[in-house]
Amino acid sequence: MDPPRQAPSRKAPAEEPYVLAAMLSLLGACTWMALRPELLLQFFYSPEHLALTHLVTLGFLSSLIMGVLLRVAPEALGVAPRSRRLALAQCGLFLLGASGMITHFALGDWIGLASAAPLVLVAALLQAFNFRDVYVRAARGDVVALYAAASLTHLVLAASLGLAYGSLRAWGVGFGTQEVTLLARLGAHLLLAAGGWVGSMILGLQLRLLPGASAPRPLLLLRVGLYQGGLLAGATCLLAGAPAGLPWALAAVVLAVALQLAGPLARLPGHPDQAGDVVALLLLLLAALAALAESLDWPADSGLRLRLLHATGYAVLVGFGPLTVASTSARLFPRWVRDERFGDGPAPPPSALFAPRLRDAAVAALATGVLLAAAGIVAEDETLAGAGAWIVAAGAALFAASFVYTARWALLRRERDG
Repeated sequence: MDPPRQAPSRKAPAEEPYVLAAMLSLLGACTWMALRPELLLQFFYSPEHLALTHLVTLGFLSSLIMGVLLRVAPEALGVAPRSRRLALAQCGLFLLGASGMITHFALGDWIGLASAAPLVLVAALLQAFNFRDVYVRAARGDVVALYAAASLTHLVLAASLGLAYGSLRAWGVGFGTQEVTLLARLGAHLLLAAGGWVGSMILGLQLRLLPGASAPRPLLLLRVGLYQGGLLAGATCLLAGAPAGLPWALAAVVLAVALQLAGPLARLPGHPDQAGDVVALLLLLLAALAALAESLDWPADSGLRLRLLHATGYAVLVGFGPLTVASTSARLFPRWVRDERFGDGPAPPPSALFAPRLRDAAVAALATGVLLAAAGIVAEDETLAGAGAWIVAAGAALFAASFVYTARWALLRRERDG
């Protein structure tokens, strides 16, 4: 269920630059993929492919989560950032570091990349320190705080690994990962970044924001234990060169996501507005299953396994996050506008604060496009992948239009005040 409404509060610091950067990154990344569909069929370690991937993971997903966390944490987690100055410093460091990393990935400049990566790591550390009360609540057994604390920690770990990989490429200096295979390094980094940082935060906040996602406390604790234990064990197995334990770790992640999905899926017939959330969780489940199949060397065709991993990885990065945000926006954005701009006074009707048709069209386009593009990757069909990429770009544009429709009240209020 939705968290209870509170009295209007002071706007969270640094929220708007994050959200603006996220929306521009999503539009830029989706347009880039639509114009260059051949990238979807290439091995995912070319400079351009890495730049595009980080435009999604850092530019969109991380920026949006950092910005939204500043606003939603007081309601969903019962905590707030300790310091406005730290939050603003984090914002500046992160946006500078992320833009530097994406630019130097595109240029293939590993020294420039390794020089920008520490800024992202420092920003992750500042975020964890500024939200240290989340760890206090997690220590008391608050399940949502457990997910959030794990998410903040995963970002620090993922950024540390990213810095280590960049240092190895730039200067030949790292911490014990030289002998690990490229695919294992990428897998560990992806588990901690996409599964840990992004996935943990979304799964945790869904317990507050997505009807049906919650469950009795023992089952919630089982879910968080399976998910976090599976991610950490999986990353450890990959980095330690211990493949025997990897299937068990990934099976735990699969079970945790399936349990999270069960409630919203059962409620879907009576709540079609939650279709985007359900599809997003299905994409996360499929990606976890594909990773499990790869760890078991199934199917026998190694090329097909790699394409399945690529397709489901694409679906998680381009589908899971945007679909979840687009779906959840209907439950958050209008209320934020109401609280911040109108308080307890008269407010415009809901139709003036939010455009449900735009949101529904965005969700439909994103889901359809991601599935078509993923099918094109598996089938090695550039035409199909390209068509899906263009539909995804249209969905991103529709979501941006929906966001602008709601966010315009900030400008209208300033005009009225002036």
